[in-house]
Amino acid sequence: MPIPACKLEQYISGETYPRVSGAVFTPGLADAAEGALAMLALGGVSSGGQTAQFSLDAALSAEAYTIDSDERGVFVRAGGSAAVVYAAATLAQVCAEHGGVLPRCHIEDAPRFGWRGLLFDACRHFFPIQTLYTLVDLMAYYKYNRLH
Repeated sequence: MPIPACKLEQYISGETYPRVSGAVFTPGLADAAEGALAMLALGGVSSGGQTAQFSLDAALSAEAYTIDSDERGVFVRAGGSAAVVYAAATLAQVCAEHGGVLPRCHIEDAPRFGWRGLLFDACRHFFPIQTLYTLVDLMAYYKYNRLH
């Protein structure tokens, strides 16, 4: 499945950095920390990597976010808790696309559609519970927001 395209992706030539190794959240985003750390773990964890700093930006819509990665670090501004998880998924995807390193970049993104869902028919098709857990993890990675 292709990675969803962001609204704006600008990669700046020059130095690359080890993938994100940790995260710091402003107090208003503490409820999204677990989901964001799970997404960052999908991109792999390396020692000595950058620490992503997540902050709340009231000027952004609830699911919109911006990511800036440069020599100072990784800075994520998010409109809400859902945006924090989506931004972390984007960081994991960018690292995966660039061989495990995070390039200098500026990314702006917001969902194009409010309802991004998947129908799971458990009545006609029986799957182990672990399959459902994997499906939910993949939905989060691809920024889906409804499981029906």
